[in-house]
Amino acid sequence: MVRTSVPILHMQEAEFRLPARQQTNIYINKIKTESQAAEYIGKVTARLHPEATKEVTFDIAATGERKSARKAKTKIRSRKKQKNKGGVGPKKKR
Repeated sequence: MVRTSVPILHMQEAEFRLPARQQTNIYINKIKTESQAAEYIGKVTARLHPEATKEVTFDIAATGERKSARKAKTKIRSRKKQKNKGGVGPKKKR
């Protein structure tokens, strides 16, 4: 159960600064649950900031290509060959 909390009172103060035709006319003392509070805050916020309700889309300039699995396997094999030749890793006793 949600009592009339500070954020709801703050939103009501901001709502009362809007012109009467833009106000939600929601009686805040009837707000009992957090979901009702969230709905009220969302409505008031949308009316205070109408530009924020527009959907923003981003165009992706380029997409990366994945390296093939085959190239990754050849790199692993070449590392194993280097280890056998003594180029990488600890020295072997003879």
